[in-house]
Amino acid sequence: MMEFNEAKQWIQAFTRHIKGNPHDPNFWNNRGKWLVRIGYPELAIGDLCRSRLLIDAAKRRGDEVGDLVQLTVAMSVWYESGQIPNSVLMTPYSDEFRRTVERKLNLEEIQSSVTLADALGLVNAFRESFNICLQASVQFPAQRYFAFKKNEIIDLARRQLVSVSLAGRVHRYSFPWLTTAQWRQSESNAATNSGSPVPDVTTATKAIEAVVRENAPNPLTSLAARYIIPTAAYGSDMTCSLQRTEQDLQLLKQLGVDIFTDERYETWVLTLIRQKYADALQ
Repeated sequence: MMEFNEAKQWIQAFTRHIKGNPHDPNFWNNRGKWLVRIGYPELAIGDLCRSRLLIDAAKRRGDEVGDLVQLTVAMSVWYESGQIPNSVLMTPYSDEFRRTVERKLNLEEIQSSVTLADALGLVNAFRESFNICLQASVQFPAQRYFAFKKNEIIDLARRQLVSVSLAGRVHRYSFPWLTTAQWRQSESNAATNSGSPVPDVTTATKAIEAVVRENAPNPLTSLAARYIIPTAAYGSDMTCSLQRTEQDLQLLKQLGVDIFTDERYETWVLTLIRQKYADALQ
């Protein structure tokens, strides 16, 4: 209980940090780490995917989000060092600026890979966990952890007598660290629009799309979420995996959602929509 209470405090703290500075991959990484520690790997995968997207953006010159990440990461390094950056360091794309950012981003990428491999293993997404370790061991050969983790994943898959290609499993949890009144709002008190049609949906992904298109202040009390009507069932659509999480984030981006700043569509919200879809199939 003590560890959970500590984790709850850290999760809430990093949630506040993310809200204040959503383009710092360190905050997403650390919240993901604490989510794994208390048994919420499927939510950690969402945070770690966002961290990796930010890191990838920072590597692309001229990318708007990447520029924000580079400045954020560089400022965090300067803050930690206790030194005030001079005009040369503040010049984007100067050699010193790039080296400073690159070192920090490499550390963040290593951390995200470690935690992501653990999270994917915990949801039985062994092939994806193995691939993360394989990529990281090539990219960061000095990090011996990834070679060790690859063997651990293979052994774990064999012990559980499941294929390493297993897509993942669905978790059904409540999220007791949430305190924001917006997410505690009861469905009976939620504002509704009786004139809006409730679409039939064929997959959990379509359910998420319907919720986003409604653009309600609280997605979980939107008409689309409250009255999900499935017309078909595809089991793989409800599994927890890196591929599924990346597809969800890509869908949100296509629908115009800022996946770093719009807290309405954090991973736990998407998870609950998928659970609602699964429940509606029963």
